[in-house]
Amino acid sequence: MNKMCSIIVEIAKVEWPSQFPELMDAIFKLCSNADTVLVGLNILKMLSEEVIDDRNDLPTIRKKELKKHLTNQIKSIFNVIESLLSNLYQQHSSNNSFFSSQSHLSSVACACLEVLDQYASWVDLSKDANYNSLATTLFHYASISTNDSRHSNQQIALYAIKCLNQLLSLENLDVNLLMQIFEIVMYLMDSITKKSNQDLDSHYIETISNCLHTIVQVHLPNHSDRIPIHALLSQMYRFTFVQIDSEQYTSLLDTWITFMYFLQSLMEDDHRPSLIDECEIGLSSVLKKALRFAQYKSGHDVFVTQLNFDSKKRGHSELEIHQEHCLELIEAMVAIYQKKALSEIYENFTNVTRMFFETKQDWAVRCDLRFLVRVYHRIASFASGEFDEFGEHAFKVVTDLINIGSNDDSFVCVECYAACAEILVMISGQVPNQFESFFKQLINSLICMATTTMMNAKSFEICKSALSAIHRLCCEIEFKYLKDCASLQNDLFKNLFSFSEMFVTKYKEHEELIDKLYSSVAVFKCEENTLCGDFLVPVVINPFINAVNKKDATQAVRFLKLGSKVITIAGQYLDNEDDEWNKVIEASSPALQMVPSLMQSPDAKIAGSAFEFVSSSLDSGLYSEGTDFLNSIVNVLYGTLFAPNGTALLQSWCSSTEGSIFDIRDF
Repeated sequence: MNKMCSIIVEIAKVEWPSQFPELMDAIFKLCSNADTVLVGLNILKMLSEEVIDDRNDLPTIRKKELKKHLTNQIKSIFNVIESLLSNLYQQHSSNNSFFSSQSHLSSVACACLEVLDQYASWVDLSKDANYNSLATTLFHYASISTNDSRHSNQQIALYAIKCLNQLLSLENLDVNLLMQIFEIVMYLMDSITKKSNQDLDSHYIETISNCLHTIVQVHLPNHSDRIPIHALLSQMYRFTFVQIDSEQYTSLLDTWITFMYFLQSLMEDDHRPSLIDECEIGLSSVLKKALRFAQYKSGHDVFVTQLNFDSKKRGHSELEIHQEHCLELIEAMVAIYQKKALSEIYENFTNVTRMFFETKQDWAVRCDLRFLVRVYHRIASFASGEFDEFGEHAFKVVTDLINIGSNDDSFVCVECYAACAEILVMISGQVPNQFESFFKQLINSLICMATTTMMNAKSFEICKSALSAIHRLCCEIEFKYLKDCASLQNDLFKNLFSFSEMFVTKYKEHEELIDKLYSSVAVFKCEENTLCGDFLVPVVINPFINAVNKKDATQAVRFLKLGSKVITIAGQYLDNEDDEWNKVIEASSPALQMVPSLMQSPDAKIAGSAFEFVSSSLDSGLYSEGTDFLNSIVNVLYGTLFAPNGTALLQSWCSSTEGSIFDIRDF
């Protein structure tokens, strides 16, 4: 049959309608005969496919003509399809089992719906459709699987719901048809909820979920005055949590997120509509359920979850993928219902924290705590608003997180550092005077914990998270909160050099993290005006000179690079007229005397690092025109341009600064 239909379509592509005017009448005649109806429907489907096919087997002009002629026949095509569907359903509506013993009629129904779906994908059927008749017919077919779940009925219902989904995708969907489809989708969701998905095809449920998402995303913003919001939320809630053990649960969370964005858009009009307040109780229930099923204790029975934690070897489990969606939903909830959402989150957090201290070795509890810590990390951005809204709550949470981190050496600790640093940085811009003392205590406690962790951590990930937390605090929080921090002075600075040597020895491939830590300390020391004596000389200059004298190329390169970063930071934070700036110049002189010769080293890394040091020194304004150092550098640069190995040296310098030879020549 397919071959014969293909031949007819190939002829039509060239000859219709000029040489083949009777084509459509012949197709409609085939559709009116029970023995040939599938042939007629197949030809209609193939004609539509040809129109939207991207192949270049026809001239563009001819393809446009074909599409125009077929569009002119849409009303007739639709009438034939709709008539077939109505007659088929009426003929068999008295049967208890729809099409149960008549596979041919079942095939015809599927074919009709497939053709309707095909044309709806590119033609606006709503222009010519009888809305009431169309919606009623599709409703009958879409709902048959909820009454009889035999395979043939499942297929028919799937095609019908796909047609509804196509209609929902129309750009100019008539609002009356929209409301009819809305009622159909609500009815089907209710039927599925009552059956608890029993014996229903997953693709059928997926397509209904897609219809729901389209309604919320596309039509709700434009027709919120027509769509009954409370009925929508009620049905969405019951439908969503019946799907908890299906593949659709995560996608339904996305629909809830989309709904939350819709509510957020209402808040942008400088008023808080009553609709937002009316939805609060229902959405609180959604948040409560979502939090529950995002935790391992509740979710492990319905999600495929691995029972170990090895971030290097494992992939994302289904539960973790679901958690990512849940985090976005929680964030959207906090944006609108901050007080209610924070209360619900904190209740979960305190319960899991209590279980953590009671059963520290329980892997599931640790996983749940990790998730809730990630929640706080995610919503920390809301701490940058009014302090009264989030501030005191944030202080309680950070206190708890520090307590947890001090008693844990697992993946939970990693998340605690990240969340604490994020919250403290976000809230630092609006701490009231009466809370400044407590805020400083929290910073001091976190740095103390982080320093101890860095010195004793068995895990690189934990060490890295502690180091990153210190870096954020030093670089992003106002100096007034750090200047009297005992942990910085007594714990971190005193152990800085010994820790860095231990870290580089143990984690050599992650040496850049130590540079990050040194940069953090340099920022603090610049603010404190103690950069030179407390940091630059003992931690950078002296180790560099010792490395050069010992001909230790690796260490020399390391401290040259570190010196470049510190001098760049000094140029940003210190005034040229400050005494501290003059001390930096004086302290750097012994090291700088070695730099010109190092720039000519045959070791590309040494030569490149030396040039980077020079470049940073000049960019920061460390040396002005006419100094001995600058003159010696100019001589090296000038001599290099004409030296036998000049090109190689220039390439070494380029690689260190990500510049080009021409840039260096200009320099």
